[in-house]
Amino acid sequence: MKNTRFLFVLMLALSFVFSSCDDDIRTSALTIDMHEEATITAYFYAELNKKQLGLEFAPDGTEVLVSISYGDLNPGAGSGNWTKTTAIQNGKIEVTVPATTSGVTVTLLPAEFEYEQAQEQGAANDRIPKIFKVTSGNTISNVRSGQNRYHQVIYNTQETFRNFSETVVARIRVQAIFNEETSELVDAPNTTSVTAFTTGADGKGWAATATVGSQGVLEITVPKGEQVSFEFIADKRVTDAESTTGYSTKRYKFSASRTFNSFNPVAAPVTFSSQLWE
Repeated sequence: MKNTRFLFVLMLALSFVFSSCDDDIRTSALTIDMHEEATITAYFYAELNKKQLGLEFAPDGTEVLVSISYGDLNPGAGSGNWTKTTAIQNGKIEVTVPATTSGVTVTLLPAEFEYEQAQEQGAANDRIPKIFKVTSGNTISNVRSGQNRYHQVIYNTQETFRNFSETVVARIRVQAIFNEETSELVDAPNTTSVTAFTTGADGKGWAATATVGSQGVLEITVPKGEQVSFEFIADKRVTDAESTTGYSTKRYKFSASRTFNSFNPVAAPVTFSSQLWE
C-alpha cells in the first residue's frame, strides 16, 4: 500500500515537471514553426566604377546575414533571432525564411567589403581603395508565408582609408592686373612659378609647385575637397608719384584660393589679387 502511494506521488510530481518543460519549450525559440516559409530574393549594389553610369553588383562571395526576430515568429518566444548566413552570387541572394500569415520583418545584414573603386575620367587617381558599408534600406517588412519577395540594397556608405589622400587634377587660368597704367586683367606670363598649398586643421599641410603654360594655364594635382591657396611673385607696374613717368615697377605677391572636387578639362579663369612684396 505504501509502495502504491509512493508511486502515485512520484508520477504526479513527474507530470508537473514535464508539463513545465512543455510550457518552456512552447514559449522558447525551439518551438518556432518552420513549416510556414517565404522566399527572399535580394539584389546588392555598390558604386564600384565611376567611369560608368549606374551602380555595379556587389562582389560575389560577400556574406549576408539574414535575421528575423523570434518575437515575430512566436510572440511568446522571448528575445533572440532566427539567423541564416548566405553569400552574394551574381549580385543577389535567394533564401528561404520562416514566416507567418500575419507577417514578419526580415533584416539583411551584408558584410562590409574593401574594393579599389575606379575613378571618373581625368581623376588624378585611377583607383582608390575604399570600404563599402550598408547603413540603411536593408529591412523587408510584412513578409508573409507563401510569398516571394524581392528587395534591392545599396551600399550607401563609402569610407576612404585614413592614410590615403584623394587628389584631383586642377586646371586654372591664372590672371591678374600687372600694369596699373592700363588696369587690364591679363594672363600670367609663361614659365611663371606658382606655389600651391593647403593648411590642415592639425597644422599639417601640403605644398607643391607648378609652372604656368600657354595662355596662363596652370595644371597641378591638388588634394580633393580642400581649399588650395596659390601664390607667385612677379613684377607689377604701379603708380609712383616720385617717378618722373608717374609709374615704377615693383615686386608683388599675387594670391588666390579655390576648392576642387572634380576634374574639369576647361581651365577656369581665376583672378589673383596682389600686395607689395618688396
